[in-house]
Amino acid sequence: MATLARTRAEHESRLGEQKQRAERAKSLIVLISSHLQQLGYSASADALAAESGVSTYQYEVADNIELLQVLQEYEEYYEMRFARRPRLVRKLGKYSEDVAGPAGALPKIGGRGSSRRASAVAAPSDEPDDGRGGGRRGRTRGEAVGKENAGAGPTRKDAAAEGGKGGGATDASGLAVSGVAHGKAAGAAVEEDPWENRVRKAGLPPTMAANAELRELAGWLQRDMIQRNPNVRWDDIAELGGVKRVLKESLVMPLRYPEYFTGLLKPWKGVLVYGPPGTGKTLLAKAVATECNTTFFNISASSIVSKWRGDSEKLVRVLFELARHYSPSTIFIDEIDALMGSRGDGEHEGSRRMKTELLVQMDGLLSSSEQVFLLAATNLPWELDMALLRRLEKRVYVPFPTATAREWMIRRLLPPERLQSSKNVQVIAERTEGYSGSDITLVCKEAAMRPLRRLLANIDDHPNPHGPPPQPGPITTDDIEAALNAVRPSVSGLVQRYADWEGEFGSE
Repeated sequence: MATLARTRAEHESRLGEQKQRAERAKSLIVLISSHLQQLGYSASADALAAESGVSTYQYEVADNIELLQVLQEYEEYYEMRFARRPRLVRKLGKYSEDVAGPAGALPKIGGRGSSRRASAVAAPSDEPDDGRGGGRRGRTRGEAVGKENAGAGPTRKDAAAEGGKGGGATDASGLAVSGVAHGKAAGAAVEEDPWENRVRKAGLPPTMAANAELRELAGWLQRDMIQRNPNVRWDDIAELGGVKRVLKESLVMPLRYPEYFTGLLKPWKGVLVYGPPGTGKTLLAKAVATECNTTFFNISASSIVSKWRGDSEKLVRVLFELARHYSPSTIFIDEIDALMGSRGDGEHEGSRRMKTELLVQMDGLLSSSEQVFLLAATNLPWELDMALLRRLEKRVYVPFPTATAREWMIRRLLPPERLQSSKNVQVIAERTEGYSGSDITLVCKEAAMRPLRRLLANIDDHPNPHGPPPQPGPITTDDIEAALNAVRPSVSGLVQRYADWEGEFGSE
């Protein structure tokens, strides 16, 4: 009797497991069908319902349940447990283009030739396995899928060619579908933008992945990671050869020729660029983000200062741990004087703790071999804490532009066809001594606005709705004079103080 009862219990347990698997499979089909409907793949959803016998007219997704949400929660759980993102799909070598193509390249479910495709995919290869876990078998499968897709519908290359003629197609989720790079013929190799592949190593450091509080702080700091290319090149910045040399020695050359930067010659880990406002310090940081193949953190005071006790120190620590995790990386702190002013007796305890943590983390950078670089900028270098200056190995002055640099900037801002006389460029360059780069930009903008103002003043009196819109005239010498009188230098009286500080603390 005991044996019979045990057998019956095992049988009922197996039936329960089978029923649970069937319910889970049915729920998955309903979720997939609902997801296809949301993306606009109605024909695919209908084919799935016809083949599986599970229709959305019989079942619907429960409240607050969505396939993407389930997948996201699984990824978060996997990352928290194993400290890395799960790998959900695998490319099939060079045939991944056909497999990962747009909806038009996918074979129809249940259509003609589906059984032939299934048999072709499942057919074993006649050639022996190479011992690497199905490498030859994977190629056979890719060949079968690729051949059938060639006959079943338009391929990815065809779709890309059509998209090049009439614009890219967009699916219901708002994602553009394109097969090859813009302006290239079908079948040409796709040149990947290095900026798109620069970031991001999946997941978080293990210490953060297992801690909910640190994960939240890391998510806050990840918003300050540069996601778009600033598109500023070294050649877009006039002169400043010394600053460019230091930045290249710190970032570009160590990544290209690491064998030279060892021991005593290890690259600079901290650089301070200082000078009057508008002289190009932030522009240099944008050039670093563009030219150097590193993860770029654009940090300001609001990024790491919190009103909650202890959070500022945690944010600083998490910032440097993220930078090490994403190395090679660059941390750019603009207006660092707002964070690291000189410490005094009347300073708040929270501010002192945050500064201490920042100094400790910078010490860790100097003593480690990790490729993490700190770039700081300030207009008030004399207000910085002395302990910070020791950790910033290079302190480089960014001066006002010279006459040659001013003329170069003006020629780029005001092309010759906009000027009535080419001598106006030299006039502006000579009369803008002591102007910063942003001041010169304002002078050129004000001069260019003068012809437009004259045009706007007369355009209502002489309307021409059917003809081409009238164009403003050239910039005259009077416009240049008026612009120089209207725009005055924004910084004055500090040149000598910058020179004195450079003589005492500068390190170019």
